Amino acid sequence: MSQSSCQQDTQWFGCYQGSWDLLVDDAVAHPAKMAGKLCFRIFEHLEELGLLHLGCVILDSMAGTGMTGLVAGIKGYPSILVELEPKFIAFCEANKAALEKKLGHPIDMTIIQGD
Repeated sequence: MSQSSCQQDTQWFGCYQGSWDLLVDDAVAHPAKMAGKLCFRIFEHLEELGLLHLGCVILDSMAGTGMTGLVAGIKGYPSILVELEPKFIAFCEANKAALEKKLGHPIDMTIIQGD
């Protein structure tokens, strides 16, 4: 496998396989949604590199379905999501509510509409 100069694996496979069970049914229709497995792998990679640790706040400036904020919440990070489109804001809000119901507790995810 190839490695970057930081000696971490840079070839990831299987990140688009699996279900979209973190998204409500309507949100799956988003044309450019982040794959959940890929998002988890990015978080894990940043943690392995020591670039992400508890106390960090995650910012997603093109939130789409809110996947980055959902994964952040599952992993214990607060997040701020920015999205312009009202339809996608609704996806973020619905996905957050569904995850909080599934987890049985709130996640620290702020959703801002804007560009």
